[in-house]
Amino acid sequence: MEKTTFIARIGRIREFLLKPQVFLVLVLIASAVMRFIAWDWTPLLERDSVGYVNAAAVWAATGKYTVPQFPPLPCYLIKLLIQLGLAPETAARLYAFVPGCLVPVVAYALAMESTGNRRIARYAAIFFIFHPTLLFFSVMPIRDSLYILLAGLCLWIGLRAVRYQENRLWILYACCCALAWCCRHEGMEFLPLTALILFIELIRKRYTWRKAALHFLLVLLITPTLWFTIGFLTGGMEPFVLQSALVMNHFRDFIE
Repeated sequence: MEKTTFIARIGRIREFLLKPQVFLVLVLIASAVMRFIAWDWTPLLERDSVGYVNAAAVWAATGKYTVPQFPPLPCYLIKLLIQLGLAPETAARLYAFVPGCLVPVVAYALAMESTGNRRIARYAAIFFIFHPTLLFFSVMPIRDSLYILLAGLCLWIGLRAVRYQENRLWILYACCCALAWCCRHEGMEFLPLTALILFIELIRKRYTWRKAALHFLLVLLITPTLWFTIGFLTGGMEPFVLQSALVMNHFRDFIE
């Protein structure tokens, strides 16, 4: 009797822990803990992170953006944290840390939306908690951590937009694409990807031509407009002109 009661109690605890809300809270806690450990194990800045820290610190001190070859949004967010009183390196690491903690949650949502299987979604979240590359990106103040989060949101919202065919979801999708584009030039590749997905849905007769044209037009108008607005407001005209040239080169390489 006692053994049966114990097994039943374990089953109830397991059922409680696997509830989506509880599981996602545990995922956030585990993700934060792993990234704190990675932060402690990676005391030195590597790769382009030194450039981001220095650029943000100079921007906060002088009001001038000195590295127009970098997309301005990452440095702008680091600059805001510095202006709140944080040390430049701490601000830069925190900029990468917070999106990194949220990536496993987005992985869960994306896997759930694409497969409908909660077990697969849980495995995806756990995988993203412990992935070494993601841990590294989460403690290095470079653009990758925020970009991965925004790209995941683009895919998740995009899947929901295709499924429900609601204008508000497509508008939200376009906003996420613009933000991803403001972090990396590769974010512009969501535009041809959107056209491809809508074309496939037309072939499968899940979309009408009128609705597909409307939704693609929303994305085509909102994404570059918001990209321009964010780039101009954060970095100014000079970085925007250089970023535009770099984007066109990237688009040409993508086509070729």
